[in-house]
Amino acid sequence: MGKDFGPKLDDVGSRFTKPELIRNILWPNASIAKGYETVQVLTIDGAIFTGFVLGETDKALTLGVASQDGKGHEQIIQKNDIELRKEMKASSMPEGLVKTIAPSEFLDLVAYLSQQTKFVLRDDGWIETGSPEIGELRTHGEWPEISRDAQVQLGLNYPDQWKAQANLLLSATDSQQRDFVFHSPNEGSESPAIAIRLAQDCAVAHIDIENRRTEQFHGRAKDLAVWISSDGQQWKQVWKSDRPASSYAIDLSDGSRARYIKIGLDGPGILHLNQVVVYGKRL
Repeated sequence: MGKDFGPKLDDVGSRFTKPELIRNILWPNASIAKGYETVQVLTIDGAIFTGFVLGETDKALTLGVASQDGKGHEQIIQKNDIELRKEMKASSMPEGLVKTIAPSEFLDLVAYLSQQTKFVLRDDGWIETGSPEIGELRTHGEWPEISRDAQVQLGLNYPDQWKAQANLLLSATDSQQRDFVFHSPNEGSESPAIAIRLAQDCAVAHIDIENRRTEQFHGRAKDLAVWISSDGQQWKQVWKSDRPASSYAIDLSDGSRARYIKIGLDGPGILHLNQVVVYGKRL
């Protein structure tokens, strides 16, 4: 059975921009994921093993070593048999990959990796927040972040090519790496919106909303509004913007309680957002 021979890539698109992905592919030794630094071992019998440390005890060293089938395997080396151990400043990923594939294939690879954001769409239509483990929980004054484990639901007509990163709306991944995480149809819709389902009923004190980063489109948020609900059916509007902006900091009145939060336009238009953080207290 093969062993993991590198860091997980299922969320690599949420951790790196496209330029960073390109640099990491072209120069894999420039930045090595922690735990995947390569070591080289020479045994007293003259055998040489190169790999990364899977485990180590007082008596043995276990390496993840490359194999011809590409899966890799465990190599257990007794420490009494080690003649020399050398830490290598090298990645287990070889350099020169770009020379083995066509330019179009390289671009396809970068595009594919940039889309890997742990997008999970539940059977009930709600999207799980991607990479929730990245970043410390944020605070606003005395109020902690309560939306990291929440889920998002988009409008049914939102184009697929503009919602691939919607699972990052509530995450703490670097929002400067992208322009937006979802986008409603360009022809405009009647009151386009998204819904957030918190893990449980909460006292909601504050909401931070980051608009699409491209300034020329900020005007589309002139009718941005927020509604709250306990059941996802009956909604109460608790805020509405009075001007377009790059971001909004919204303080809700004392006693605001909700399990569901809806953010959208109070009227026709085009909706696109980049990040949302909800602060409050679980009840």
